Amino acid sequence: MTTHASIAVGLLWVTLAVSVAHSQVAVPTDVSFEVVSIKRNTSTTASRGRLEPGGRYAAVSVPVFQIVRQAYDVLETQVGPVPDWVRSERYDILAKAPEGVELARDLRPLLQSLLKARFQFESHHERRELAVYELIVARADRRLGRDLQESAADCTANPPVLPAQRDADEPPCAQYGTIGRRIMRGFPLSRFAQMLAGEAGRVVFDKTGLTGTWNVQLEYTPDRMPPLPDGGLPPGISLPAPDAPNLFTAIEEQLGLKLVPARGIVDMLIVERIERPTED
Repeated sequence: MTTHASIAVGLLWVTLAVSVAHSQVAVPTDVSFEVVSIKRNTSTTASRGRLEPGGRYAAVSVPVFQIVRQAYDVLETQVGPVPDWVRSERYDILAKAPEGVELARDLRPLLQSLLKARFQFESHHERRELAVYELIVARADRRLGRDLQESAADCTANPPVLPAQRDADEPPCAQYGTIGRRIMRGFPLSRFAQMLAGEAGRVVFDKTGLTGTWNVQLEYTPDRMPPLPDGGLPPGISLPAPDAPNLFTAIEEQLGLKLVPARGIVDMLIVERIERPTED
């Protein structure tokens, strides 16, 4: 099964559009960019990043802290203390992936290599108890919402189990988010819980007790709207409806689920060393 990735527009860490179908292809851990240019940016330009044709990665006015979060797929609360400049100083980064490396799939190990080579980055992981959310069934009768349905596909299987009849415009295996939308097809709700973490601001654990795979469609109004890319949104991507509820209300009304505060053991990224880069 191939991996499909839509464009990542605007901030890569506040993704306006990412659609990835599950892949059984192992992601390499020893890849690195062939060409990297890093320059300090002291302007007031808004941060933005994008994946370009030809395996090129471009980030403008980016705080290094956001690169760390993107590289290790962690929330702000999952990163240990860092020097002030890591959050405040911004850099322009231009890089090119080697031939044969799929940039969208391999972006995290590529960024990890960049951090180690150019920022002298060293870290380790620890397990700590933090504030989290638990995703539970909202109703006592366990009735679910209209936009949460069991899926005929199992995209976690190898090879994936796909329905004989399916809509060509709606692939049976999908996970993607746009501004104020989260869509998932053919995966367990534990995967959907992971998709909610960035918007919820905490790690989310699936405690619904619902097994199997699911199709989910969620529309909500974000608490903070990310900056829109120059030229507006790309074709096929739109903002949520003006009357869309907030995330917590939308989850309950549309899915019949609920996010409740809890305490849980969370993986933390502990930064041991990070240095300003040598610019070029």
